[in-house]
Amino acid sequence: MAKPLFVKCRRFFPDIPEHIFRNLLLVCSAVTLARSTNLNVLKDYLPQLLANEQTKADSHYKRLIRFFRVSKPNRLVICIL
Repeated sequence: MAKPLFVKCRRFFPDIPEHIFRNLLLVCSAVTLARSTNLNVLKDYLPQLLANEQTKADSHYKRLIRFFRVSKPNRLVICIL
């Protein structure tokens, strides 16, 4: 994932934890690259975006599920909008 993009956009969301914002950018990049919002399709693009081809597809799918399973959904909606 492009780190300059992270630094540039991060200042607009100071109240969102860094790990959530990093995963938001990862999900947005995967959706753009895969041209799909299906998490089962997105999981196949995460190794390419993370520059780590050695991880398992199941772990990427779980990462995506954890991102959308948040305790405060309002924060996630604000992030996405």
